[in-house]
Amino acid sequence: METQQELEDTADLAPELHDPERASLIEKISELAGIKTVDSATWACLWLADLERLHELLNQFDQNRPGLVYSALTTVENARMLRSWAARSRTRFSDDDFQPIASKRSFEASQSETTSVDEPIPLAGTTSSSSLAGRSEKAKKLCLFRDKGTCLISNASEPVEVCHVFPYTMGKPTGDAKTLFWGILSTFWTTAKVDKWKAQVFGEQRTEIVENLITLCANAHRLWGRARFAFQPVDLSADKKTLTMRFFWLPNRRFTKRQCISEPPNFPATLESGAGNAKFFDHSTDQKIWSNHQIVVTTDDPVSKPLPSMELLRMQWTLNRLIAISGAADVDEDEIDSDDDESTAVAMERQHSQENQPFSAGPARTPRPSSKTRESIILPHRPASLR
Repeated sequence: METQQELEDTADLAPELHDPERASLIEKISELAGIKTVDSATWACLWLADLERLHELLNQFDQNRPGLVYSALTTVENARMLRSWAARSRTRFSDDDFQPIASKRSFEASQSETTSVDEPIPLAGTTSSSSLAGRSEKAKKLCLFRDKGTCLISNASEPVEVCHVFPYTMGKPTGDAKTLFWGILSTFWTTAKVDKWKAQVFGEQRTEIVENLITLCANAHRLWGRARFAFQPVDLSADKKTLTMRFFWLPNRRFTKRQCISEPPNFPATLESGAGNAKFFDHSTDQKIWSNHQIVVTTDDPVSKPLPSMELLRMQWTLNRLIAISGAADVDEDEIDSDDDESTAVAMERQHSQENQPFSAGPARTPRPSSKTRESIILPHRPASLR
């Protein structure tokens, strides 16, 4: 077992911040756009974005197409995008969302049965398949078998719940909200990366695949939904039977409409607990679980009981950290929509109005725009170079 000093020495919640080029690019974008403060969701996206995308945002000024940059920096949809990922934290959990295990003995007994995985397994507290409204009973059972009915963090065997990595509520392939979600991601992360994320949940089964499910204790499930921690995927063995990842507690910060764009996030190296004094203990060793705790997930059958998807884990690693430092999990819709007399959008419009330099994207706007008007120039209008 690693010592606490070893955990601190190897912990890194934000390796993206190590490249000095990032700060330079963000500063140049800020100067050319004339925008010094943004909301904390946009700020978080910039600081964890792919460098390639920051270069492309900066290039929009050289090509005399600044509209995308203004839209990306001022739209309230960045906060809504992050809030939608944390939507599960706002949904009341029901029996449809989890599979409680009555005891370790009952789970082991269910494994020894000859019942097909296509048929119900007698786990205490489960609901009938007809009440699952599209959720896959088969995938849940296979996930439980793979994880041996225990929480991946605490090694507790009850009560445990089967949880989605990519939220079930976001699994529908169509709709304006989903288009915006993926469009915003494509502004800050490369198309190749976003396409890999999409491919995991846009198949026939969408979110209801074993690769999108993990087993957590009840408390961890709820904290997971509020992005109070994240898993950093580390390694997948060549035979796809062993997955190594790191557990990190995340800081809990409040959403703000006025965050200095050039100030980098301050990620703590290690945390021994989460917000509200939340703690986890390894039930096998009674050791407290700190940030950078190593978790190894195994499977004896990578075909029928595959390990969690590395791509989806990378996606949650990115989005959970964004939510944590932006405060998007806890922000209300009214707070996202609230106008500020000295908002960055107004300041930006005043400057460019004085320079007689109109926007290259979106409709003409009055000097005092409403939230709805600002939303009319969001990412679907982005230039082809960023599609």
